[in-house]
Amino acid sequence: MEDETKPATSKLPRQLRQLLDYGKNHKVILAVIGTGLLLLMSFVIFNALQPHLSKPTNSRTANNFPKSAEVTTNPLFGVPCKNDPKPVFGHDLTNPNLIDHIQIYGLGESTPRFRSFLWIKLPGTKVPVYAPTDSDLVEAVYKSARGALDFDVHLMASCQVWYLVNHITDPVDKIRNALPKEPATNTMDPPKVSPTIHFAAGELLGYTSGTPLASNWDFGVFDLTHVNQFANQARYERDKYGKVQTAICPIDVFPQATKNVYYALIGETKPVAGASCGPISPDKAGTISGSWFASPYDPHGDPNMHFSLMIGTYNDGIIRISGEDFQPSIEIPPTNSTFLDPQLVTARHCYSAAGKVVDFKVVSDQQTLVFSGSGSCGAAFPTTGFKNYYR
Repeated sequence: MEDETKPATSKLPRQLRQLLDYGKNHKVILAVIGTGLLLLMSFVIFNALQPHLSKPTNSRTANNFPKSAEVTTNPLFGVPCKNDPKPVFGHDLTNPNLIDHIQIYGLGESTPRFRSFLWIKLPGTKVPVYAPTDSDLVEAVYKSARGALDFDVHLMASCQVWYLVNHITDPVDKIRNALPKEPATNTMDPPKVSPTIHFAAGELLGYTSGTPLASNWDFGVFDLTHVNQFANQARYERDKYGKVQTAICPIDVFPQATKNVYYALIGETKPVAGASCGPISPDKAGTISGSWFASPYDPHGDPNMHFSLMIGTYNDGIIRISGEDFQPSIEIPPTNSTFLDPQLVTARHCYSAAGKVVDFKVVSDQQTLVFSGSGSCGAAFPTTGFKNYYR
């Protein structure tokens, strides 16, 4: 007969009693083993779920720009550079008294051209162009395009920031002599300048009379650590360090006193009080505002960076519908009875101006239907004749 004073565990099988006795005498060891098993299981589960976890979308890390302490070569131009996330643009770009107005573009183009256009006050006048900051000429082209012979230059201010000036009519000799004597007809990929040519802040780059018809010239600034945001970010990801992704307001890099002068010149056809310099993209998800394309985005195909349709409100308060499918652009002034800010159109809205009608119907964040033709707006969206556009 068993002794009833023995603990209940004595009734358990011998092997199990031995395991429990071992556990009592080796509590720490078992705890460590248990913790290790738990960590191992957590690691296996995390790795199994990792492909399905959402990735961060912080615009400042999307370009994977190297940490400042590690950067000695500019990742876009492949040349030695100095680390300076915020180089000082301490000198005027030009004589602002010679400029009539400045257009800030992210809107109104059939292809993305995120920069400013400076319109010369007296057409035919040559205005000076200066290096606004210490910088190195890294790319340049002497070109024949759109009926003009002129020069485009790309200068690196630091590892992070560079700028361009297009349509310099008469560059200084150290630019002219670094380039071929015969003009190029392809301006899409300016040749490298090797070795690079240094310009001190305030040093003359040359003179420009602008383009033959518009008498304007380009100035753009780009920050390789910055990523502009769009309604369909994936379509623009291939641009990584390119102009569309990294363009910033080209006026905001100047000291406040200089910024005030240039901001006072912003406007579409003339300066507009209180004009803004951004955002670069007018895209707003769930609305018709921004850039639209003829085909859905294909991650494995041509990124199709040509805007078939662009709609937004400009600094002069006018809505413009433009793009490859809308040339010339259609203008909707605030006095027009169909005027409605595109960022407020979330379902259906029809614009009518100068005998033309453009009717929008939002399908989703990534798709809209558009009917365009002559006549006036109807009570309902047309059932035929419309076209699909995509972010």
